[in-house]
Amino acid sequence: MKVYLNTTTKTNYSNNLNRHNNINSPYSTFFQSCDKLELTTGMNKSLSFKATFLKHIAAGISAGAASGAAIGTKAGGVVDLGTAGATLGIPTATGATAGTVIGGVVGAIGGTVSYFTCKSREEIKKAAAEEAEKIQKEKEALEAKAKALEEQQNLADAKNKEALEKKQAQLNELKEQNRILAKFADKKYEEANGYGLGRIAGYYEDKNFLNAAFISPYKKSYNPETKYESYNVPNGVLLYGTSGNGKTTLAEGIIEELMNTTDTEYYNLSDLKRSKLEDKLSEIKEKAQLDWINNNKRTIIFLDEFDGFAPNPNIIKRKLQGDETENPSNGYLKNFMNDCSQFGITIIATTNYPRNIEKPFIDNDSRFSVRTAIEPPQAEDITQILNYYLKGVTDNTVNLEEITDILIQKTDRNKAMFSSSKIEKLAQKAKDQAKKEKRFVSQEDLLKIANKTNPNIDSDDIENFKEDFEFITNMTYEEYLEEKEEYNKQENTEE
Repeated sequence: MKVYLNTTTKTNYSNNLNRHNNINSPYSTFFQSCDKLELTTGMNKSLSFKATFLKHIAAGISAGAASGAAIGTKAGGVVDLGTAGATLGIPTATGATAGTVIGGVVGAIGGTVSYFTCKSREEIKKAAAEEAEKIQKEKEALEAKAKALEEQQNLADAKNKEALEKKQAQLNELKEQNRILAKFADKKYEEANGYGLGRIAGYYEDKNFLNAAFISPYKKSYNPETKYESYNVPNGVLLYGTSGNGKTTLAEGIIEELMNTTDTEYYNLSDLKRSKLEDKLSEIKEKAQLDWINNNKRTIIFLDEFDGFAPNPNIIKRKLQGDETENPSNGYLKNFMNDCSQFGITIIATTNYPRNIEKPFIDNDSRFSVRTAIEPPQAEDITQILNYYLKGVTDNTVNLEEITDILIQKTDRNKAMFSSSKIEKLAQKAKDQAKKEKRFVSQEDLLKIANKTNPNIDSDDIENFKEDFEFITNMTYEEYLEEKEEYNKQENTEE
């Protein structure tokens, strides 16, 4: 039989046991027997109430009798327990006997209490176990909830970090886009505000020739200290070639260059009617002579599409069908250009059709002593033009030589050429696309556009240009290319 004690009962029991063990208390035997009874194994809890109860009574009597005898023996010399027993009607002769009887009665009572106490302890222990289980479940639930909250917090922290990083990335992207747009704005400003030959893309060879043959002598003649020295300032400068290759832009660049470095008067007569030209030139000449003599001030007159001002008479007849009133002579213009430089005047002219100009303007070197063909861009020119319009707004993938090779291959296959304006438009298209997407121009952009772009100067235009070249220079274009190649070789050898 196992006796179940609740926490309080067992604690009190243990304290009493310890106390009475040390002094051989009359209760020690009872508590020891209860302890042994509680620790006894093999007892079935399903024993009948009677058997269980009697066991508790027997244990109580045994323990109580032993304790009573011990107490009676110790107290026999002091109190005559036998007399006490007689008084109670119990025929006990000695204190030990009386103690045994009394202890037995007390033990029986204790056994009864023990039985019911043990049952109560069992219920308490069961309840405690259930409570402990409940508490454990609550603890596990709280731990699970705490873990879930921790995971939620970690997730929230991760999301906040991700959101912060995303916002930072967006901010960095906006800063980069602003930087890129600023580069495009700077590039546009540079193109719009460049002046002189510096705003002409490519054509280094032509610019060097014009600088040596015209610009440099012009600037030197402006110097008051060397004003009267001969610097071979030409009467006229003629730029010719196929349409779209920058003749007008180059002429304007030359004029701008001189006006920014010298005191120059400028007249653009390109929109003037041919019939009004003689009167206007007379007026300009009179003023220019005074400016040159009194103020060392030179004058430039610009005549775009010069073939319209000094046409071949046969062409005039075909166009005007013999209407002489609209067919003034070229005589005054020829005389004017014979010596206009001595009055500080230089005419700069352009034409797409030099063979439509009356031949005396071409044959007399004093009228156009500087004549240069503005050719369709060659490979080197194409690279220079692309670089001029794209420099500063490309990423590190761009290879302009590769783009040039693609365009040159197209000219060879088609027996055609690109004009400089076509190359400029190719670069501008790539810039517009990249700027719209707020990024720099990439090699992929240029490849896509280059592969879709075809030459715009066809074989007929090229043949006409070659004939014009021979008309002006009295040598074929092929002979010129051979001489040019030989000259470049000599220059490279000397360097």
